Amino acid sequence: EHARLKIAWQIMLPVRPGEGYDTIELLGDRLYIRTDRNYMWSLDAAKGNVIFTCSAAFESVPVVGLVGYGDTLISVVGNRLAEFSVASGVEQRLLDLSLSFVTTPVRNSQFFYVAASDRRLHAERAEDLVQVFQVAAENDSLITTVLADENSVVFGTGEGNVIAIAADGPRKLWEFKAPEAVAGSIVRDGSSFYFASKDTNVYRLDVADASHPRLAWKFHTEAVLNGSPRVTAGTVYQYAPGRGLTAID
Repeated sequence: EHARLKIAWQIMLPVRPGEGYDTIELLGDRLYIRTDRNYMWSLDAAKGNVIFTCSAAFESVPVVGLVGYGDTLISVVGNRLAEFSVASGVEQRLLDLSLSFVTTPVRNSQFFYVAASDRRLHAERAEDLVQVFQVAAENDSLITTVLADENSVVFGTGEGNVIAIAADGPRKLWEFKAPEAVAGSIVRDGSSFYFASKDTNVYRLDVADASHPRLAWKFHTEAVLNGSPRVTAGTVYQYAPGRGLTAID
């Protein structure tokens, strides 16, 4: 036991010689682990029990990201949008949107929102993948992270823009500008949004009024950040390269 931390559970997963872990993702009460050969486990995050195992794709096919929506997992498999069952890991749909993905698409009940290499956020109708609208940052910067609910979509860019639009159309609700690129993903907790920036700071924005973000705080980490914060009930954790894990309360 170190720094008041203790092991809750431990499991040995059967990886092959030379195989390593590529992705470890906590989504709700599930922990998803994917190897560099695209084998995936779903574990009960509290107990470590295996829920399912599956092959996400052939070994040579690139797989990027994993997000959840309802009873579905969403990923990018070989530049196609893939949906898997949360219960079994069975592939439900593999969709070609004829777009080059920058990050994992997200969705709500109406749309998939796809950040593409053309520097646009594309809203594709979930039922039939018809594009309904697209939007870009005013400075035409690359969109690198997206999150969505039924009312709004928030995205961050490679030049530090954090922008919220209406979920059903390209109507801007608010915008915040950091000095440098958003690093990793924007994380939402209630009416607060947390993100790391290449300017070495971690930011918290509060948006009680849907049209006016307020900078609640920013924390200087003394390192150029390359990943998103982990937000818990009382503490925000940020890994800072060369300095280790920082806990912010």
